[in-house]
Order: sequence, then structure tokens, then C-alpha cells
Amino acid sequence: MSFVKIISLCGVLGIISVCLLSSSAWSQPSDSTVTAIPGAIPYLYGWFTLNPEAEEKVPLLEQIDGGQVMIVSLHLAPPGDLRFVPFPNEPTRLVDIATQNLSGFFAQPLVETARDIQVYVAFDESALPSADEYPMQAEGNLSGGEGEGEPPHYNVQTGLLDLVIYNGQDGAEVPEDKEETVGAFTVANLNNTDSDDKADNDPDDVLIPGEKDMIELEIKKSSPNMTGNVTLTITGDGTQVKLWKAETKAGGAETKRTWSATELPVIVWVEGLAKSAAVRDIEAAIKYNNNVVDKAKLTFVWAELLPGGGGAAEHDIKAAATLWTLNDWKNTTTPPKDKVNFVGGTGLRPEIQMADGSFALFNCIIMKFRVFPKDIWKEPGIQFDITRQKEVKKWKQENGTWVESPVEAFPANDEMPNDDTKDTDESVSPNSDDEQFVMDAPGMVAKTATWDGYASRRNYNEFARIQFDGIRPTGNEIKGSRCSNKYEWHARQTLVKDPQTGRWKRDSGDAVETNTNDVGDAHQPLTR
Repeated sequence: MSFVKIISLCGVLGIISVCLLSSSAWSQPSDSTVTAIPGAIPYLYGWFTLNPEAEEKVPLLEQIDGGQVMIVSLHLAPPGDLRFVPFPNEPTRLVDIATQNLSGFFAQPLVETARDIQVYVAFDESALPSADEYPMQAEGNLSGGEGEGEPPHYNVQTGLLDLVIYNGQDGAEVPEDKEETVGAFTVANLNNTDSDDKADNDPDDVLIPGEKDMIELEIKKSSPNMTGNVTLTITGDGTQVKLWKAETKAGGAETKRTWSATELPVIVWVEGLAKSAAVRDIEAAIKYNNNVVDKAKLTFVWAELLPGGGGAAEHDIKAAATLWTLNDWKNTTTPPKDKVNFVGGTGLRPEIQMADGSFALFNCIIMKFRVFPKDIWKEPGIQFDITRQKEVKKWKQENGTWVESPVEAFPANDEMPNDDTKDTDESVSPNSDDEQFVMDAPGMVAKTATWDGYASRRNYNEFARIQFDGIRPTGNEIKGSRCSNKYEWHARQTLVKDPQTGRWKRDSGDAVETNTNDVGDAHQPLTR
């Protein structure tokens, strides 16, 4: 499949009259070709020389159906009647670069007075269904019929120059038309993917097996004959982000920012050293021979525990009706607001009867996280979840003897939950203040007391996780990436059989928390 298109340029530059497609002395066309690679966007570069002695140049413009012309560097202040005419697409439309009346075309401002115009023509990949060659043809008279000057020529410098980005978690490529308006997402690399004793962004953590939280950035080309240099710039280089040669950090940091075109393609991995201050606050750009030719935006996500009545959470004894009047909790979403209402509030909850006739003693806690940057949850593909790890030890007393059960330990993997069997205890998504809530109420549920005594000691790690593919991470599996620090908390119960009812009651009562019956911050020893 080939296309042959005549390229037209008409206008006046100083006293030189330029009109291509005229019946001139130069009738022999000058051809160039570009090889199209499926799934990529080629950029073409070329010019006409109007006056070889003055080195005044005017570019050729060409637009294939489905493509777009992108004027990336204009260093010419031409007369107002100098116009570029894309042909044959909408041949009557004039693109006036002098007034920047670009009619949907992309351009940078006209600056300086050097008469050198560089024009790149971007072909949409939908117009390139297969790897074909597209011949380009130009003919005409550069001197208005006098037969002087050079024949038109099209110098293909680049067959392809494209900045490609991928979402974190080894995610999908961001479509070309979304690279700046949506961009790529991943977590700030403050978690611990390899479950060692260091955060992944720690300078001493020089190898991270299984790392998945960097953004892959690739600089592509298709023409093997491309010359010149390509330079990568990125916001916050060295402070907000760091570049690596491999996602696992194998091979060390990537220190190069400029490559010869002959070295392309190049892949670098971008690590977020901190959370983004705003959505799309990090910009990556590539320059070809000092002209910006492609850009992409990056966002690094994180969530933080918010201070509530008891620190990151409310766990003191409070009735639900009182809780919702407090500033920290008045905007709690449902769920988990309905679940807190059901147990009656936070802290040590008095006995309640369940629908099946059993009786429950709950130690209730509610927590909240704020996600960053602001409004990140509104972005396409972003899905948050709050999940939990636990370690538990239990005892039962029979005939005056306490018998302990084996310890249920925390998972060895830093991001593996083992206490996430339902989603009805947490916000479906953050609220308008970017807050996400979760509750838990560990306790005893039974119709009667089976033993003489019962004790449990529980420690928990609460944390947020995220996926970027539109699927919410759920369940006791490693899904997505941890995107918050862990909030450590505990719950303790010691129960005895009530001789009057035959049901369980707390050995220290319901009114005051003690070291045998409480819920609160931090882990506690698993001892009775």
C-alpha cells in the first residue's frame, strides 16, 4: 500500500516569489520515502532551499489522512502573506504561521529572526495499517518561473521519533493522544515491593527483585539512517524522580540524558521519589536537535493516614451519634458509616444481638486515609482499596486450664493481605475531600459461652493499595501496589462466662479500656 502525494507551498518571502506546482523548468520530481512501523508514529523533516547563498529555507508540509501536521520549531518571522498550504487534505485551508492561526495544527511561538523553519509531520498510527513505504513527491519552480535556484527536495531526517510511556505495574502503553491529557500513573516508590528492611526508594536499596512501580519511558525511531541527537528532560530530575537503566535497578542509575539518534531505541525507568503535588505535575520531553518533538505527563500517587480523634483513627469509646458530629468524621462515607452505626460506635461496644440470635462483643475502630495528589481518584483507570494484615493468638480456658492456639502470623510478603474477605467495611472510593474510610470490629460472636474463659490478642497493619487498569484490588491476594504507609493497631479481648446468662462478658467490663480489653494504636505483645 503506497501513497503518492504532491506537496504544495505558495507564498512570498521578501522579493522571492514561491509557488510550487507551477509549470516550471524543474519538472523532474524529487522523491523520498519513509518506512512506517505498525503501532508507531513517524515524524518527517524537510525543507525547500529558496536562496542557497542566503541559506533561506522553507519546509515541505505533507498530511496523510488521519494524521496531523506539527510545527515544532519556528525560527522565522515571515511577512504576513507567507502561508503554508497542506495538500491535498483540505487544500483550500491556509495555515498562517505568521499569525499562528493554525486551525487545529500544533506549533510553538515564532521567535528570533533566523530564517530557518523546521517542520515535523506526524502520521496517526490508524493511517498506518502495515509496514509500507510511502513515497513523497515534490515538483515546482522555486523562483517563480525564472528557472533559477535549487529544485525542490525533501530531506527525510527521521522516519520515527516518538516518546512512549507506560503505566506502572508493568501496565499498558498510554495512547499517543492521551500522553499529555491523561499521562502515565504509578505509585511514589515509598513502599517495599521486595519485602526487605528498606523502602524501595532508599538509596541503599540498589536491587529490587519484582519491582513494578516505575514508569517505563521509551524513545523510539524507525529510520536507521536518522542522525543528530535526542535529549530527554524531565521535571524534578534528581529530586522528585530518578532514572534507572532497569526497573529492578539492576545496572544502576541512568545518568545519560542525551543520545545519538543511532543509539535509539532507548528505554529508561522513572522512579517517583515522592508523591506528586498535582496530577500530571511531572513532564517528560524529548528534543531532537534542540527542538521539542514529543511530551508526556507522569503522576506519582500516594495515600497518607489522616489525624483523627485518636491519631490516624478513632478507637476510644464513643457512640456513633457523637462520632458523626466531630469534624474529623462528619464526612465519613457509607460504607463504612453504616457498619459503625450497626455496632453502635467505636471502642468497646456493649453486647448486641445479631440477626441469627447470637450475641456479639465488638472492639470497633475507624480509620481514614487521604489520597494524593488531589482528585487523583477521578482519573481513568485509578482504583483504590484499603486492605489489612493481621497476626493473632488465642486462648481458651477449660476446667481452670488455659490452652493456647498456634499463632497466625503476619504474611512474609509486605503487600500480601490476610484479613480482607469483604469490601463492605470501607469506602468504595474517596470522597470529594480525597478521603477514604475503613472500619473493623474484631470480637466474639456466639450464642453461648462454650468455655470458661477466652482471650485473643490481635495486631493489624492497615494500608491502601491501588491499581491503574480500572480493576479494584480486592481479597487476600497481592494485587496492585501498596500506596501508603502501614497503620499499626491492635485489639485485645479477655472474656469470661456470665453465670447468669451463660453468654460471654468482658472480664473488666465495657465502660473502661484496660490491658485485657481494648482497641488502639500500635502493636502489643501476643501475651495473655
